[in-house]
Amino acid sequence: MSSSLIANLDISTRAKHLLRRMKVYTVDDFLNIPFETFASQRGLGNKTIQELQELRERMENGEIDAPCEGEIDVASTETEQDSITFSEQVLYQLSKHSIKELGLSIRSFNSLRREGIVNIDRLVMLSEEEIFNLSNVGKKSVDEITEARKKWLEDHYLFKPEGDPDLDISDELVSFYSKIADALVNIIPIDVNGIYRLCKKYDLCNQIEKDGDNDLTKFDYLALLEDVNEIRKALIDWFTDRFFQGVEFVEGNSLIGIIEEEFSCAPLKEAIIETVLYGNIIIKKSNYYALARRRLKSYIQDLEDSDQTRMTKDRLKGKSLQEIGDLHGLTRERVRQVTKKIVNKFPLLQEDYYSSIFERVHFSRDCFYSVFPKDDEMTVEYLSMR
Repeated sequence: MSSSLIANLDISTRAKHLLRRMKVYTVDDFLNIPFETFASQRGLGNKTIQELQELRERMENGEIDAPCEGEIDVASTETEQDSITFSEQVLYQLSKHSIKELGLSIRSFNSLRREGIVNIDRLVMLSEEEIFNLSNVGKKSVDEITEARKKWLEDHYLFKPEGDPDLDISDELVSFYSKIADALVNIIPIDVNGIYRLCKKYDLCNQIEKDGDNDLTKFDYLALLEDVNEIRKALIDWFTDRFFQGVEFVEGNSLIGIIEEEFSCAPLKEAIIETVLYGNIIIKKSNYYALARRRLKSYIQDLEDSDQTRMTKDRLKGKSLQEIGDLHGLTRERVRQVTKKIVNKFPLLQEDYYSSIFERVHFSRDCFYSVFPKDDEMTVEYLSMR
């Protein structure tokens, strides 16, 4: 095919993203498709529709003449990953995820950051060719970035892993699962394929389709929040980002009020509120709420075994700096430095809710356990090291 490439036009990345998904690679392709086809694409914003409409009009009036690149091989212009597109809602949620989550090498990470690509929404809208054309990005970095992006999307159920079958359900059910994905998008960036694969993974499809009967007012969102680990984790992350980044308690009416504002789907809203009031994600003290965090005892059991973690566990269990130092041939000061560094890397744990009062009152060990539950005798040592 000899024609001007759409990729050479000065249009937004979002518009290019849509055209790649529709396999529109050239100006001829673009002009030969009825504009109603573009306007009917799901998840397309008004701004992008207007941009494409103005582009079509300018082309038809001869105002745009993109440079021709000669013969192209359409099969080589996109990878399977390049053909994915996302709704405006999913892109908005992806904008909350940093490229740090991809675990890239320093070179690849810095190359993206220098180009202003710091969140995943920007990265998913780039083709492999566009990544390659970024400054200081070589073939090795392109391969690393595209593979890391693909894995992240697979892990978040936004990209179908190789070997997974395509959706084999009716158009009616596609619409049904699509509405569920749209309702959940504030919690987890997911599309119809992703939500269907999750439901299938947890054997919820028959129950969901039967109970919902394609009527979302009857749909049991509580089953998704409680039984699907990926959605449950995403809900915890949402609570953490929205309310519980520290160890403060949130007033109940404020928390419920924001849930009411941010979710328009009534059954989902009710399920989230029920999770807050009666589930085990949130703890309640009078009319104040906090995130139920992992306990110290459970967390340290999963630490990788090493001299440093063994020293830390011994100190948390009450051994003195001198005792630990004698065991490892270290000074007391070195033991203190090593163990404090390890503890400072811990995430916020349930015991951290005691930190504020512990710092203000300066409890002795015996006094602390006379006031608070003595269910874990490492709490005082932990708070002292924190």
